[in-house]
Amino acid sequence: MKPSHLLSWALFLCVILLLTSFTVNAKPVALLFGESITEQMLNPSAAELTEVAKGGAVSKEMALAQFRHRNFADIIIERISRDYATTQNIVLNQALVEQFIARFGTQLPSDTQKAQAIAQKQTLRWQIDKALYEQFSGAVVFRQSNPQMPVEAYLKLLQEYQTSEQFRIVDRNYAAIFWSAFSPPYAMTIAPERIDFSKPWWLNN
Repeated sequence: MKPSHLLSWALFLCVILLLTSFTVNAKPVALLFGESITEQMLNPSAAELTEVAKGGAVSKEMALAQFRHRNFADIIIERISRDYATTQNIVLNQALVEQFIARFGTQLPSDTQKAQAIAQKQTLRWQIDKALYEQFSGAVVFRQSNPQMPVEAYLKLLQEYQTSEQFRIVDRNYAAIFWSAFSPPYAMTIAPERIDFSKPWWLNN
């Protein structure tokens, strides 16, 4: 085979591999509110992948899988929580936002807009958690990022969205890992008598 033909064949193979990789990444992992969530949407940047790999002392392949699954869960929870807040007429409590900033001001970014964004996100999440627990009750667990996460209430909410066909995970691997995080038995469960959504956790002494 002539060198020019070899080069053409090599280029052809590269194109096929790229197209195959794109097709795999573009395959829907889940459907949410009529839109597809693909692996391509879950991928980290090169810098993020390196950071996750170093932080967890794992290979980049393992880090990629961890990042994708964590990013996937974050997207699902964020969008469904926001929709739930809308349907339940949950309005961001600005007074609680200011109290959050007052409590953690020195630990927040010096950029006012970024500090506000963090405070607003935490406040709305607490308001949603409170509403979910009041509606569904169930087990509440301690998480480093959330001292009182109503995990069983989230499970019931997710199941409702799945039943109404607003949410469906089509990839078995993603489904197994996602649902296992919300299914019992739960670690670090808070005793029922210690569960308190009367005020945000950042206002406790």
